[in-house]
Amino acid sequence: MTYMRVTESSITNKVLNNLQNNINRMGDIQNRLSGGKQLAAVGLALRDDVGAVPAQ
Repeated sequence: MTYMRVTESSITNKVLNNLQNNINRMGDIQNRLSGGKQLAAVGLALRDDVGAVPAQ
């Protein structure tokens, strides 16, 4: 078996990276919505993203 060491630093970096990715995605969506274009495409993309989240 291969084990990875999980440190406070690695968790922090991963969380910050994910937050930045989410901010960028939200900015893209906000730009699309404010432009009034591709509204249907945004809705479909969001629906796909929500569907990809595993049920808990």
